[in-house]
Amino acid sequence: TGAKVDTDKDGNVTVKTKDGEAEFGAGASLPKTFPKELPVPKGGKLVSATTVADGWGLQYQGSSESSFDDLVGKVEAAGGTSTYESQSAEMVSSMFELDGYSVQLLLISGDDPKDPVLSYTVGKIK
Repeated sequence: TGAKVDTDKDGNVTVKTKDGEAEFGAGASLPKTFPKELPVPKGGKLVSATTVADGWGLQYQGSSESSFDDLVGKVEAAGGTSTYESQSAEMVSSMFELDGYSVQLLLISGDDPKDPVLSYTVGKIK
């Protein structure tokens, strides 16, 4: 109800509602509204991009611990203030405040530690 769902010939899915938009599949791209002042990861394949009124969610498949560490370093170099860090056998998490945004970075190894997922969530701080 109120959602528009499109699929393309490659199996990519785009869902649009009045509250935001989500893209899934190999053709997912960085949202045009994603803040240009925030760094993006190198490495991995963007497979999911979600946009809502005050935030964005990105998922990169096939990332690595070095690309996660590189992104953390870029956020810190841009002036990000660390607000939380955690590490377990299957996940590394870092949270920051940067330029009026809350930034959460997760590296999740899950079932296949050779193919971790990097989750990058950004929200405007009100």
